[in-house]
Amino acid sequence: MSEGFQSNRFRKRVWLTNHAIEAMAKRRATLAEVKTLIEQGALLE
Repeated sequence: MSEGFQSNRFRKRVWLTNHAIEAMAKRRATLAEVKTLIEQGALLE
């Protein structure tokens, strides 16, 4: 199943494909981290 959310930065719907979700799992990346990367361009630590 694909996961999607609205990007305020790009004013578009962003869809994460099954392949992207699998790659996130391999890298132990969370959806929240991916959203932050898309919206802010970097992870803030």
